[in-house]
Amino acid sequence: MNSERMANVSLLMDAMQNAGISNPYLQAAILGVVGKESKFLPKDERCYNNTSNERIRGVFGAKVGGYTESELTTLKKDCEAFFNVVYGGRYGNMGNDGYKYRGRGFNQLTFRGSYKSIGDKIGVNLVANP
Repeated sequence: MNSERMANVSLLMDAMQNAGISNPYLQAAILGVVGKESKFLPKDERCYNNTSNERIRGVFGAKVGGYTESELTTLKKDCEAFFNVVYGGRYGNMGNDGYKYRGRGFNQLTFRGSYKSIGDKIGVNLVANP
């Protein structure tokens, strides 16, 4: 594991301790999720423009079910439009803000409702500034 990832693991461990999360099994579970989602490097959810339509259909199901192969191929080339379709109107998202509230950070926080909930807990307006 490179030094940046190791530093981030240390930051996460410190944050858990500061939040009173001292159970080693819970710490391991949190680190496991973060490792799977971001490999300990906070990031934005990537565009699906190079992902096969079959994989997109497997991940997003009914949200793209009405698209022909040609339509889906065109849609996935426009990252903003794509995320607005697959995340729009879900979990607090409005019709055209799926891109704004796509997965981000260590844990790939997704959807307006989650940004609001976590923002309220940490005292940061994540809805206004995702």
